[in-house]
Amino acid sequence: MTIVDTGAGLSARLKLETREAHETAERHPLQRMMLQGTLPRSTYGAYLGQLLFVHRELDAALLEIRAARPDLDRLIEDEQLQSPHLEADLDYFEVASEGIAPTPSSMRIIDRIRDASRREDVELLGFHYVLEGSKNGSRYIARGVRRAYGIEGVEGTRSLDPYGDAQPEKWKAFKSELDALALTPDESNRIVAAAFEMFETIGGIGTDVLESAGAPGGEAG
Repeated sequence: MTIVDTGAGLSARLKLETREAHETAERHPLQRMMLQGTLPRSTYGAYLGQLLFVHRELDAALLEIRAARPDLDRLIEDEQLQSPHLEADLDYFEVASEGIAPTPSSMRIIDRIRDASRREDVELLGFHYVLEGSKNGSRYIARGVRRAYGIEGVEGTRSLDPYGDAQPEKWKAFKSELDALALTPDESNRIVAAAFEMFETIGGIGTDVLESAGAPGGEAG
């Protein structure tokens, strides 16, 4: 991975420079299966469990860095924290997170989040950018999940579509606040590198989950 500062605003840099990694993550078999409504219910629950491990760690880290840096107050909002939505979705599917162990991909990113949190490093914003931005596409994935599992309403898919029709407005505001931050070139580069890492992690978690379930596509990277 080579980081090249294009001179654009940070949100534009992130979109442009991580496009290939983003598209690779979106094309992962697990993501396609969710969109098409063909992912087994138990595998979907296992995937939610992995996301909960990651979001619990990231949510706590984001709250800590926000407390340490007042300039992040407007960027990191409580409603962005995904842990409560994932816990609600797992409850709906009667999946106990205590019975799930983090996969290797989950543990790697958890270790990275913990390290960045100890250093109060803006790398956390790169991780956050990817997961917050994933809500744009996951709105459509939610439809496939609801259709596949006979869900009416939002139960079981709150983590996929937490904002509903307000999603475009929320994303626009997030990018605006990200661009307004006073960051050094090195900080911006670290945020972009962290975004690459999170995109790769999402694919890695998908592969781990499919391999564990013995499902087709588990060999994808």
